[in-house]
Amino acid sequence: MASYTSTSCFNMRTDSTYTRTAAMNTAQTVGDSATVQVADLDGTQYMSWQTGGQGAAVMQKFNLITEAHVTTTATSFDQGGTGAGSHFDENYANIWNDNGGTATTGKMKFTYATETQANTASNPGFHGQQKGQPSKDGLGWAGNEGTYNGGYNFRRYVYATETVSGTSAKPIGNSGEENFDMGQDRGYMLGMYDGAQNNRSWKWIYATSTGSELGASGQPSAPGIAGRSSGYGFWRD
Repeated sequence: MASYTSTSCFNMRTDSTYTRTAAMNTAQTVGDSATVQVADLDGTQYMSWQTGGQGAAVMQKFNLITEAHVTTTATSFDQGGTGAGSHFDENYANIWNDNGGTATTGKMKFTYATETQANTASNPGFHGQQKGQPSKDGLGWAGNEGTYNGGYNFRRYVYATETVSGTSAKPIGNSGEENFDMGQDRGYMLGMYDGAQNNRSWKWIYATSTGSELGASGQPSAPGIAGRSSGYGFWRD
């Protein structure tokens, strides 16, 4: 895909777009970047961070209250390749690139409070296009094999121990470029790539590391859109 610094804005209360400001634009050109988010970092701040995109070794910080990119954080993580994947917990996130499944340089742990990175002993995800399912239970799941598609299993990552505790079958095989959404006790995948863009979807139960495909009523839809890929969804209050 092409790389940009510009953003678009959508109001989740009115279900309509609105005009962006220059402050919303990224400082670094972004393409296929990974994004992680923390809510209520210090009682007043809601923040997200994005990898630099297309090989830029930076993390960009966005304030979701003021709707402005506020800093570009130095980092040695170079997402490289086709992009990056991520999942995240209350205190920190894991990000991986196309070498994340095999190499020590293809993955990092990012701590929100200090905005610092460190290596993690286990490989949370196999490839940057095998995206990550976050949870509120101290667990994260990401593709165990594949690239843009070809993922048939998840790696189950335990944040407390920074280890992979096993694998679980994906509800839909041959998937990649997934769009994940985090709920209270389950997550949802809403559209992915299996050789073609599509709107096939599933629900994922955190406690059991199992899931099932949703029917047509559980799929995202919009006129003229045959499918979507590589995004995160979030609930509004």
